Amino acid sequence: MKDRLFESTLIYENTYRITNCFDSHERMNTFSYLIIGDERAMLIDTMFGYGNIREYCQKLTDKPVILVCTHYHGDHTGGNFDFDEYYMHADDIPFMKSAFDRAMNDTAAYRNMRLSQMKNAVLDEFKEKVTANDFSMPHPICIWPIFDGDVFDLGKRLIEVVHVGGHTPGEIVLIDAENKPAFTGDACNSNTLLQLPGSLSVEEYKEFLVKLKGKQSLFDHCYGGHEDFDSSIVDEGIELVDRVLSGTDDKEKSESFGRTCFYAAYHKESGRGRKDGKRFNMAYLPDNIWKKEKQGRIL
Repeated sequence: MKDRLFESTLIYENTYRITNCFDSHERMNTFSYLIIGDERAMLIDTMFGYGNIREYCQKLTDKPVILVCTHYHGDHTGGNFDFDEYYMHADDIPFMKSAFDRAMNDTAAYRNMRLSQMKNAVLDEFKEKVTANDFSMPHPICIWPIFDGDVFDLGKRLIEVVHVGGHTPGEIVLIDAENKPAFTGDACNSNTLLQLPGSLSVEEYKEFLVKLKGKQSLFDHCYGGHEDFDSSIVDEGIELVDRVLSGTDDKEKSESFGRTCFYAAYHKESGRGRKDGKRFNMAYLPDNIWKKEKQGRIL
């Protein structure tokens, strides 16, 4: 189904992949997923928040829709203000709350920023048509913490939460074991970013990937926030992470947030895809390879 702002594709029975149809996608493709059970539906992520995705979902189902976020980054949570509540892993909630507080403290600045972002993202023919009414403004919202092993019962459809920290501390994967897809957010893809503020160490990420590998019999395809792969992308991830830990990766130099980082595998000359033809790649900081002693929270 396509309307002015969204379009969707049926990827499994009662399972839709949603994207913004007016977005130029010059930076990246972004996707949300709607999983419909007998009693309720689950929306996974809200992309950048261009358009009211909650209203769009109500065109695809008459079931109540809950929102679950794979992690806190703005290209996955931009439309969360379309809802009154949502679920997120507890380890990401402090980061999400910081962004929420900034938005609530200066709603005028938030409005101007979001409208500018939207106009910059859309195709040329839409630039004069988008308005501030095409996204939701900040309002009080409840964030419910979720944890590894939690299961959402949508009504004859069970969705398991698997904590796969790395990209963010609380990144999750959601597995629909009956139908065999895993919804992986940014947990494991061709541009897995561990060089960002808040990312876990490479060593910790390896532990989470091995845990996800233990669930691999439950899914055969990974539907991410920007791209999709068959489940063997997890094996490629473990293989490349092991090379980083052993010091035998390619160490392709790059820059991020004013700091030098490395990609574990060389890119093609075009800059897209690995030179060796494999798919998984990862950026990391040279001083964040090994686990550090955990510090208690300061509240």
